[in-house]
Amino acid sequence: MKYLFYIFAFFAVPAMAQDYSYQLTQDSTGLFTLDQIETFSDTRQQINRTASIDSASLQGQQYSRIESAYNQIAAYESRIFAARRSINALRASLSSVGLDNYNADQFAKYDSTFVTDRAVWSTTQTGRIDCFVQYREGLTQVIRRVEDNAVVGTILPLSANYILVNIAEEFRVGGVTQVQFTAVDNRTFWAQDPNNVFYRFTVVR
Repeated sequence: MKYLFYIFAFFAVPAMAQDYSYQLTQDSTGLFTLDQIETFSDTRQQINRTASIDSASLQGQQYSRIESAYNQIAAYESRIFAARRSINALRASLSSVGLDNYNADQFAKYDSTFVTDRAVWSTTQTGRIDCFVQYREGLTQVIRRVEDNAVVGTILPLSANYILVNIAEEFRVGGVTQVQFTAVDNRTFWAQDPNNVFYRFTVVR
């Protein structure tokens, strides 16, 4: 029997975020073979295989990986919390004298940063959609599906690596209308919505 589990790997090397999947095969004796599949691109993949694992050892290995990931989340989220407090304090100082126009300023600053003939939108629920990003009058950039030009979403950039995307109704998962995407290279953006659906948006340049 084969079991395949797929996740987006958020804690891979930042400049080269990969996808991980785990495939389990159980033989007639009840032992497992574990394949950890690391996908770097559509044509590049690496498989690390561990064979003849009993259920207790399998749980131990996977639990260890899960615990490590939770510790990474804790480390990152403590930094995120501090950054959000800093943002709030900085914007509050400007608001106190009527000078906080940050969002509008950033929309203008990055009004065509993500415009491209090739992009990819994907979620853990809907799979991959080939797209392009179009500039639209009014300082907005629109993600469109290549197949039929349908609007997938609208990009609202708060920085080069932090963007909001308002999702068009046809492409919403679980009714979620907006997600917050982050990247380290302003190319490959990742997000997680309140329903634990993971998103990836890739700008191909």
